[in-house]
Amino acid sequence: MVDILADPVNAFILRCRLEELLAGAITLAEFDEWLTGGAWDNADIDPDAAEMAAHVGLLIDEYSSGAWTWAELKDRLGRRPAR
Repeated sequence: MVDILADPVNAFILRCRLEELLAGAITLAEFDEWLTGGAWDNADIDPDAAEMAAHVGLLIDEYSSGAWTWAELKDRLGRRPAR
């Protein structure tokens, strides 16, 4: 697991946490708590990480409202955005 407290929040850390979620190492509740928690209340957040976090947060919100099944959410979270 990634030591999220020792490292500044960046896109790499976010991808690592996503991989942990997709592998079943952490629950969606744990991931969502980290994503929406204090780690993101920092002005030093990498702009790529902030954009990725907003996208991931939107997907989780859509899943929570019933728009996606768990399998569909995992599929969408596992896709890498084209850059």
